[in-house]
Amino acid sequence: MWLLAVLSIALLASSVGVITDLVSPSAPGSSSSQERSVEGRAIRKVADVHGVEDSPPPVTKAAAPVLPSAGSAEVAVGAGFAKASDSPVSVAQAGAEASPGKVRVETLSAGVAKRLGGTALGVRVARADGGLQAARVRVSVDYSGFANAFPAGSAARLGLIEMPACVLAARPDAGCAKAAESARVVPSSNDQASRHLVADVEAAPGASPSDGKVYVMASVAAAGTPDSGTGNFAATDLKAAGSWPGPRRVCDLVSLIPSLPS
Repeated sequence: MWLLAVLSIALLASSVGVITDLVSPSAPGSSSSQERSVEGRAIRKVADVHGVEDSPPPVTKAAAPVLPSAGSAEVAVGAGFAKASDSPVSVAQAGAEASPGKVRVETLSAGVAKRLGGTALGVRVARADGGLQAARVRVSVDYSGFANAFPAGSAARLGLIEMPACVLAARPDAGCAKAAESARVVPSSNDQASRHLVADVEAAPGASPSDGKVYVMASVAAAGTPDSGTGNFAATDLKAAGSWPGPRRVCDLVSLIPSLPS
């Protein structure tokens, strides 16, 4: 019994020493009381990586429009379209109607067309085969080279306006100004895919081309609601006897005529 008591006392004394070592503070300057210093270094810059979704879509710049210049050329009239030199105008026979064997195609500049209330170009056709009577021919205007000159969507409304050739004079007389009031829309077809405007026009007698007709390209559709800003336009009924729905600037030629004495 006394042996058990001695062992218990010895065990208790040894455990007290262990606890004392656990709770005793570390000596100053010992390695366990200092934090390890870590040397800093610069961070290497990594290039930004952009995916396809981060790149802006490619922008295709439309080609600058090339408006036709004034000029003239003689063209043989056949079943198929024949181009009038460098002009965007081509001519062919007008269906079953008797057509002249040769015509002279005169392309009018954009400035002249604008003065007459049109846009881009004007056309005048005269016989070059010696015929003394007016005849019909079919013309095709390729506007693909200057389609970008028109506001978006307006190319679909392009047509031809017919008026007397006397309006081309520097100072039209009163009779010409009166005749110009009958300017009309010519029935035509507008192929927007190929950007060709086709219509039958009159070829004036070669002896007096100034008595013939002149045709200017213009918008031949009227806005359903001019001030709506929606861009919705109704197609004009292109009847042969239809009136010109656009601004009738030809009538403004009256202002160029000096006042006549009473």
